[in-house]
Amino acid sequence: MPVLFVCMFFFHLADYMARNVKRLSMTAISLVFFAVYSSFSFPMFISNAGFNAGDISIDADSGELELSENLVEDGESEEADELSKFGHDVVEDDNTADIDALLADVENTEGNATDEPDAGISENTTDKEELYDYSDYDFSRDDWRLILINKQHSIPENYEFPIDNITNDMQCDARLKDDLLDMFKAANAEGVSLEIRSPYRTHMHQQENFDKRMETYIRKGYSYVEAFQRTSRAITVPGHSEHEVGLAFDITCTGYYNLDEAFFKTAAGTWLYENSYKYGFILRYPKDKEYITGIEFEPWHYRYVGVEAATYMTLNDMCMEEFWGERF
Repeated sequence: MPVLFVCMFFFHLADYMARNVKRLSMTAISLVFFAVYSSFSFPMFISNAGFNAGDISIDADSGELELSENLVEDGESEEADELSKFGHDVVEDDNTADIDALLADVENTEGNATDEPDAGISENTTDKEELYDYSDYDFSRDDWRLILINKQHSIPENYEFPIDNITNDMQCDARLKDDLLDMFKAANAEGVSLEIRSPYRTHMHQQENFDKRMETYIRKGYSYVEAFQRTSRAITVPGHSEHEVGLAFDITCTGYYNLDEAFFKTAAGTWLYENSYKYGFILRYPKDKEYITGIEFEPWHYRYVGVEAATYMTLNDMCMEEFWGERF
């Protein structure tokens, strides 16, 4: 009797699979594509076979694969242009703050108020031979300034931090505010008018931005998986954005509003790249580090890590993932 039952079970199972082979195959293929291409999986499974260098890149914060213009399918060019124009993480979040508002609470301050390392960092140079490398500095993985947040490392549960206003409608981690204002003041003194495009945002704000874009794609007829994939190319998955802990800022300058690679060639982009370490900030997603960070070159996205770590990473040409790999 048991043998007959087992035989009947497998007979009906085989019959069901034979009658639904197409449906089951599509389900399996969808699951494989979701596992490989969704923002929850790093694109380590993707082979470059059949593509030229530069044909595939990694999109901002999401880690999603991005095709170059010559590989974009018909009907997607408009979306590609939109993503290129807005960059990541700010499609729904276009706040700005001018230098006068930022510096309102640092009046009567002479010169650069940021304390420089005892060993000395040359005030107006990026010559790495003149930077103190902090090789023996006791960096700690528990330092709030060095928290690693990326696609693989979400914001720790119950993470708390003090919030302070930069302007009436902009906030950041209160512990870095003085260094941020000092950096803006120093830039202004050299004729560079920096502006913040996107500061701290709450998890709820991040979720709302993400959900709103998801709904837009679903209304256009995309499946949930497709909508999620496309949304994560432009907006960081909630819980994995440095903006949510008040440590990251999208910065451009007066008169330049696009978040794109061309910003790097502006006076403001150059000034930030050459001087931000003095105030504890790093270019979070540098050029030629995409294969490590999983994110495209973003000359507008700066992250606070403290003067010591920022100087060490600058000296050693490191991104944050490399720093963590070496020091921790």
